[in-house]
Amino acid sequence: MGERKERGKPLRKKKKEIHFAEKLSSQADESIDRQMAEEELRRSREELRNLTRYLQSVREEERTHIAREMHDELGQILTVLKLDLLGLKDE
Repeated sequence: MGERKERGKPLRKKKKEIHFAEKLSSQADESIDRQMAEEELRRSREELRNLTRYLQSVREEERTHIAREMHDELGQILTVLKLDLLGLKDE
């Protein structure tokens, strides 16, 4: 009977080692997954910052374009008005 106990001990020890290795492997997988998710989040945030900068740039360009158009149109209207006033003055 003592011999049987001796044979069971190494088996129990191996099972514990296997369980420990499985648990360690699972934790490593979770750590890798978390690192990959954090890297993806970092990339997404960087892309969002780049898109925000681009959007701001496009807005500024559009504002500048609209301001120039308004300036040109207002200048033309004022020129026509001035010519009309000069024409009225001469009559």
